[in-house]
Formats: sequence, C-alpha cells, structure tokens
Amino acid sequence: MHIIKILFVSLRKDIHYIFSMQEKFRENEIPYTDFERVGFTEKAMFDQFSKEDWERLLAGKRTNIFKVSGVDNQGERFEFEAKFSLHRNADGKVNLSLHPKRTEINNDIGLTKGEIKKLYKGKLVKKKIDGVGYLIQLDNETNELLKTKISEIVLPSIIGGVLITNYQRSRLFDGASIEIKLENNRKMEVRLDLDSLRGLKFTEV
Repeated sequence: MHIIKILFVSLRKDIHYIFSMQEKFRENEIPYTDFERVGFTEKAMFDQFSKEDWERLLAGKRTNIFKVSGVDNQGERFEFEAKFSLHRNADGKVNLSLHPKRTEINNDIGLTKGEIKKLYKGKLVKKKIDGVGYLIQLDNETNELLKTKISEIVLPSIIGGVLITNYQRSRLFDGASIEIKLENNRKMEVRLDLDSLRGLKFTEV
C-alpha cells in the first residue's frame, strides 16, 4: 500500500484544487470489497490501475475505463465498460460508484438541442438546475454529463504565472475560454475542465 501513500501525499502537495467541495479520500478508505463485486480484486487493481488512476480515485475523480463483470442482486451476470469513482455516504462510509459507458446522453436536466451540440463540440454549458447555477461538461468516452456547482469553483488569481483579470475570471465562470500570454511569449487558451485533477485545460494557440 505504500505506493498509494506516496501518491496521495504528492497529490495534496502539488495539485491546486479548483473545485472546493471535491471529496478527497484516504488509502485506508478504499472499499476493496465493492471492487471485488465487479471483478476487481485488490491485486487486479494494483496490476491494472495506472498512477493516474490511483490519483484520480483518491481525489474523488473518475478513473479511466475498465471492463467490469459480476452477478447482480437477481443472480444475473453482467459485463460492461465503466469508470470508477468513490463517494461518501451521509454516515461517512465510502462506497464505489460506477460510471457506465452509454450509447447516448441521459438528458435528465432539460438540455436544449443547441446545448447538447455545444457539449459534443467539447465546450462547457452554463445552466440552472432547480434554481442553482451549474457548469456542465460531456465525457465523450462515456457520454456522462459532468456537473459542478459554480458556487463551489474557486479560481486562483494567477494561472500559468499570469495575473487573471476580473473579466477573464467571469469568462471562466461562464464556461468560456480565455487566452493568456506566458513569459516565453507562448500563448495558451485556458478553460475550466470538470474532469481534470487541476480543474483547468490548457491548449497552445
């Protein structure tokens, strides 16, 4: 288990979390029994999980896609592809969540055709759900809608060594991209990324 401890310490020290309410987990909270029910023993996890998968799992993010299999409560066998994540119940217990690969988006939040088209193009959508402002992003690998409350996003004042203006901050909160110029004169396009450990996506322009 020592490798996980090293990863978790590194994660806490080096990564600035933009999503303030993102749940974090400790090594001894990993529900290995839950993983075993979908075909992943502790040994299989160590054999198949990459460093990035461990980091993402402990940071409350989703892992890469894996093939899962097992027997459901009705005694029926199942097998499909999914990502893993952890969640904490109201009683503090940590359980495994599965994020299956879908054939299409489960639009349970009333997205318009235009908004769905925007998501498929890799853009973020700002939307109110039950009166609360969210940013929505599509995971193109699973067709899952990722949602984060805007009120829980904490933007740093400096990104890539560049002081961000109030206008640029507003653009990021709207789900739009901004352009920054680094010291070496390289230009980078920056936007929020709900699936990233650091919460930001950088693209050289």
